[in-house]
Amino acid sequence: MSGFLLAMAWKATAILGLAWVASLLMRRGAAAARHLVWTAAVVAVLAAPVMSVSVPAWEVALPAGVTFSMTAHGSAAPAGAPGGGAAGPAGGGAPVWRVDWGSVGVWLWVLGAGVMLLRVGAAWWTVRGLRAGARKLEGVGLGVDVLECGVEMPMSVGLRRPAILLPRGAPDWEAERLRLVLAHELAHVRRGDLVSNFLARMALCLHWWNPLAWVAWREFVREREKAADDMVIESGASPVTYAGYLLEMARAAAAEPELEPAALPMARRSQLEGRLMSILDEKVKRGAPGRAAWMGTVVVMLAGVGMLAAVRPSVVERTVPAVVQSVAQAAAQLPVPAAAPAQKLEERVGVDYGTGLQKLAEQELRAGRVAEAEKLYLQALTVYGTDPRAQAVLVKLGVMAIEREQYEKAEGYLEKAQGGDAKITAQALMWLGVSLERQGKLVDAEILYRGGAGLATLSEVQGQVAARLLARVLKANGKELEAEELERRVAEEVAARKPVLLPEPAEVFRIGGGQVEAPVPVHKVEPEYTQEARVAKYMGSVLLTVVIGEDGRPFNIQVLRGIGLGLDERAVEAVKQWRFEPGTKGGAPVNVRANIEVNFKLL
Repeated sequence: MSGFLLAMAWKATAILGLAWVASLLMRRGAAAARHLVWTAAVVAVLAAPVMSVSVPAWEVALPAGVTFSMTAHGSAAPAGAPGGGAAGPAGGGAPVWRVDWGSVGVWLWVLGAGVMLLRVGAAWWTVRGLRAGARKLEGVGLGVDVLECGVEMPMSVGLRRPAILLPRGAPDWEAERLRLVLAHELAHVRRGDLVSNFLARMALCLHWWNPLAWVAWREFVREREKAADDMVIESGASPVTYAGYLLEMARAAAAEPELEPAALPMARRSQLEGRLMSILDEKVKRGAPGRAAWMGTVVVMLAGVGMLAAVRPSVVERTVPAVVQSVAQAAAQLPVPAAAPAQKLEERVGVDYGTGLQKLAEQELRAGRVAEAEKLYLQALTVYGTDPRAQAVLVKLGVMAIEREQYEKAEGYLEKAQGGDAKITAQALMWLGVSLERQGKLVDAEILYRGGAGLATLSEVQGQVAARLLARVLKANGKELEAEELERRVAEEVAARKPVLLPEPAEVFRIGGGQVEAPVPVHKVEPEYTQEARVAKYMGSVLLTVVIGEDGRPFNIQVLRGIGLGLDERAVEAVKQWRFEPGTKGGAPVNVRANIEVNFKLL
């Protein structure tokens, strides 16, 4: 029995190891494809023992359970004498004591597998009770039962009769949130994740002692959830909105680990990092594998399992040398170190999670939900800890505090933001100047603006912004000539910048010469002010060059003269939505190159 388990152990390790390598090679592909690889590996692990009894044998010598040999040496004194020991069998020697590690290993495996299976059984029994006492939601029309019951987290359950379990009160959620939750759980049902999850759980129960099995389980679950997220995004959901609901769900409800062996919860905090980044990354490949990919995976799996199943272990006894034995015995007496304390979620998921939080915070700001944005920035600050990227978050928090006229709080954030990256330090000094200028402390503001401008260069946008703000406060302090000289230098630097124009996809004409008629705007969208520009009371004009297509839509939009603080990007966003009567040549619509100046002015 021990030899059979040993053979199954190394075969499973080989299968899972190959799957891990394959998933790493496919890391730029779709999550559904990687999940298919892990599913095939799970099926292969479960199929290997069955195929081993039906495939012709190919014997390979493997070591049996290690046997420790120990010999007791008797004393030279007669029995009963001081210092003597009890007499042994004839010949004065003690019998050889052997530890049958093979049997011990089998019993440990049985015990561990039994505990794991009992946990799975308890979870299925609990889910059965939840379904029995649940209220079915009518009129949903998804093809599966949608049940309202006492769960904290939305989840899908069931093998023969799949169902979606929702927390009590879920029907009262806003319509978009409920739609996205149901779309995620329905994706699991349609992908067959409930069946593959059951098979993966069974494989984990049988190989609970193998660290690679736990790695495989973690990757299997991670790719499963990403694949379901991809289906939601492909259905037309806004990534930002979906990511926001997912984060809110993970923060508000526990994942109920006692149900996980029999259910697929929507959001687990330990997985949140990768999912948020994947959802928000526009470059991530999405989509399900095609029929060819499925067939290829099945063929490779059957061939690989068949080859591994043919290998049979031929047991070879060996004995551990006395020196190794003594070392092992000594090591067994050492105290077992205490388990490390559980890490916080922020420490486990790493700094990439903070990037996702910042993106969500920016969306909250654009929607006017300042309090929610501040919470997300503070959470990102906790995630970053001492990471240099915490500087930028502190600057954002400082700007938000200035906007609300919480100047003492703002200055605290901005002072902490200094000392690391020189560019961020320059920003912090500039925003401290803004805070003092808004309070009427113009002399102190001038000093800080000079410090911010001194750390930046006029050839960079950040340096130009700082210089313009310094020129403004110089005028207020009566230093007109210095302000004019500074503005002249900024203008020269901006004019010296010659952007490389994007390649034209088709013939593009210039307006004039009596041959090409200019396009006429018929629909304009006003640009939005950024929070930073609004707080700094920053104004100016952005000059764009665009191509107006034959259909009246602008494309190849580039900034010829920018002013910074995010206004360049807002100008591009607005002009993308403009519509024109196209320019013409000889009465026919043509592509026309034009410049557009977008003015930003605060009333």
